[in-house]
This record gives sequence, C-alpha cells and structure tokens, in this order.
Amino acid sequence: MQDLTVPTMFASLQDLPLSTSSDLRLAESSKSEQMHIWNLKAREPYTPEAYAAIEEHCANQLITNNGQMIKWVLVHGHSGTEDANRVVLASCHSIQRPALVARLGDDGESKLEPVVCHTIRGVYCPEEFRRRGYATRLINEVQKVLENRVLEHDDAKAQFTCCYSDIGNSIYRKGGWKAFAATHIDLPLLAEMESRVPPSNIELLQAADVDKLCAQDVDLMSRALSRPFQPHEKPIRVALLPNYPSIQWHHACEEAASRHILGRVPTTKGALASIQHGKIWCTWHHTFPGANQIELHILRFVVDVNDSHDEQLLSAIGAVLQAARIEAAEWKVNRIVIKSPDPLVVSAARRTFSKIQVEERDIYGVPFLLWHGPPQEVEDIEWTFNEEYGDF
Repeated sequence: MQDLTVPTMFASLQDLPLSTSSDLRLAESSKSEQMHIWNLKAREPYTPEAYAAIEEHCANQLITNNGQMIKWVLVHGHSGTEDANRVVLASCHSIQRPALVARLGDDGESKLEPVVCHTIRGVYCPEEFRRRGYATRLINEVQKVLENRVLEHDDAKAQFTCCYSDIGNSIYRKGGWKAFAATHIDLPLLAEMESRVPPSNIELLQAADVDKLCAQDVDLMSRALSRPFQPHEKPIRVALLPNYPSIQWHHACEEAASRHILGRVPTTKGALASIQHGKIWCTWHHTFPGANQIELHILRFVVDVNDSHDEQLLSAIGAVLQAARIEAAEWKVNRIVIKSPDPLVVSAARRTFSKIQVEERDIYGVPFLLWHGPPQEVEDIEWTFNEEYGDF
C-alpha cells in the first residue's frame, strides 16, 4: 500500500497542488485508501487495528449499510483512477438520514413533512497536508454533490445537509453554512460515599427497550413540530429523526469500542422514570476520547408528560439524571455531558445538584446546517431537538 504521507509523484511537500487546482477531484474512497486513513487517524487508546475494526463495525449498521454512508476523498486527479497511484489529501464521510421539516403555511397552520437530509462527519487531513485548504475544498466539493444528488428510489433531493464541526468552524462558515447555538451541561460525578442504588422509580433500559421508545419518541417529536407557530417563532422547524437506527448506531459503536478497550460492553442504554401523567427517559452512550478517558454522553432526553406538578416532574427528571451518575460511577467515567439540554432538564439538574453551569461551545461540536431550499429561507430556520443522537 502506498504511504500517503510521502507522495511519490511530488519531489517535496512544497510541490503539492494548491487547494484551488483543477487537478484535484472528489472520489469515493477505495477499501485500501480507507484502511490507510483509519491507520493514520488511530490514537490512544486505540491501536490501528482496533480503530479500523471499530470504524468498519460502525459502517455496517442499520443506518449505514445500505448505501446510506459514502466515504469521500479529495485526490490529486492526475494520479489515475487506481488508489495505488493517487494521493489522498483529505477525507470524510456522509450519511443519508431521515428528518422532519415543519413550515408555517399560508393558512397559519403548521405543515409537517418527512424529508431526507445528509450529515457530514469524520473530516480528516493527514498532518503533512494541513493548512493548505484541502479540507475546505473537500467540504465544498462534497456539499455540491450532496445538494444535487437525487435520492435512490425517489426523484427528490435532500432538504438540507448538516454537521457537527470536528475540525473547527471556519471551513463551514466559508461555505455558506449556518451555525446554530451549541450548549451543554456537565453533571457532577458521584461521590465515593453516595449510594450506587438507582432511585426506586427508575427502570434501567436495555437494548431491547430502545426500539419501542424510539418509535414513541418519533411520534412525540412529530407532534411537537406540528404544534401551531407563535408570532415570535421562526416559520421553519427542522429536526433529525431520533429513530431506532440513529440511536442503535451510537450503541453499536459504543459496544465495539468498549470491547476493544475494556474487554466488556455496556448493557444499560438509559433510564426511565414513570409518574402519574407520563414518563421521562433518556438514552446514553459511553465514549472513549483518549487514553484512560471514558465519558458518558446523553443521546436524547424525552419528557412525555401530559400534566404534572412542577415538583413531581423535576423530581422525576432528577431521578433519571441520578441514574446516569450511577452508570458513570460503575464505568469509572471521567465526565457526564448533556448537549443542548432542554430548559426543564437544566432546571431539574440545578434543583438536584445545585452547581450546574450551561456552557456554550464555539469551536468544536458546533452544529452547522446547509439549506438546499431558497437561500432567503436560511434565517427562518429553527433547528429543534439538537441533541447528541444526531451527531454522527
């Protein structure tokens, strides 16, 4: 396999083409190119072999294994079509996903439409090729293809493309993407003397429970987006669908990573609390961002309550949060994160744990959206339910 960091057709790195060169082109990566990219990206706690195996596993899940995921590379176009004879300058992947768009109709009613969107993730440029504009060129080329791509088995096109920035924000801002608010809270880790017994009203969720809850969540979200628009609200709402394949992807990747690093897999996928007029639940996943680092991230937090006293509701949310802290303690987690928390969740966290700060993310993990409709509509969009389940 060619060493992509030492391109044989260039005398030196100074001879690399400009990012604006017509010799660069977008292509789908070959198997050997993808394996080499994974090898370059592998960092502790992953060996190159483990990293590649995990990525391969994640690419063969319900939401990624039917042509919905495309692995892209920016290559030097005069290198031929065979991967052994071309230089990969940057890479990423895109995934086709279900979403919802609600619009304020001329009659004043909310019009809900199931749509398809694309997400872009995993943007990577080998260290020797960085700061040359290749990642920006890659994203620009990919977004043009996705915007004009006719969906399989349909004559429609995707409504939008979105991403959660993993290499900073300037690339997306230059390409006309719109940034949305990105907040998170950290829950305090369980103290050594605190009880490891979940609250009595908590049901710990297993993998078999998630599918049914996701179906309920999709229905709840559809109804939430269909509610009447208020005068102060923006007239377009969008949301990524929190369906089972989306949640299952996170759990499949979690299990693959945990098996390689720790030799065991998490079996508890979330927690649910029932109260008189409904229920509250969340799903979570464990991440392994670095050597000796484990984090617990809340994927989706759902409050399905028709009528409840504030104290009862906040207490139930607090019980779910406490279950997450107990899970974190069992796995010796370094951090518990809830991204884009609902105000109710923030209130319950502050009521239960006191010192909770809402932090803003302004560099990494910022959600960006590229609208494929009329450009004037971009400022009319509210991206709702923008939680971690959408980030892949």
